Amino acid sequence: SPNVTATATAAAATATGTAIAAAAAEIYVGNIPNDLSREKLAEAFARYGRVHSARVISATPGKSFGFVTFEDPEVAEAAVARANRVLKVGDRHVVVGKSVMKTKPKKTHTDAADG
Repeated sequence: SPNVTATATAAAATATGTAIAAAAAEIYVGNIPNDLSREKLAEAFARYGRVHSARVISATPGKSFGFVTFEDPEVAEAAVARANRVLKVGDRHVVVGKSVMKTKPKKTHTDAADG
């Protein structure tokens, strides 16, 4: 039925818009202490604005990083401008930048033939 399709399309557009807004409000935080909790990471960035969520990723020993998502993309931009190499979290000055979604390039038929 057309109404179901329209509703599904509107829901998908809203979800996409929400995901885009969340991505715009997310920042990358590098050089964080290995034992840092997501709560402590969120607390460190709360001085810039309302934090929606925080994640900590331990890639390898000594190489932890995280992501902080603010409720407002403008606050995220301000945090990047003000916190990079200035904000101290634990015993380290953190590296802060805009979060960039990395996507793997799709292999094309030509790529497969070359490799």
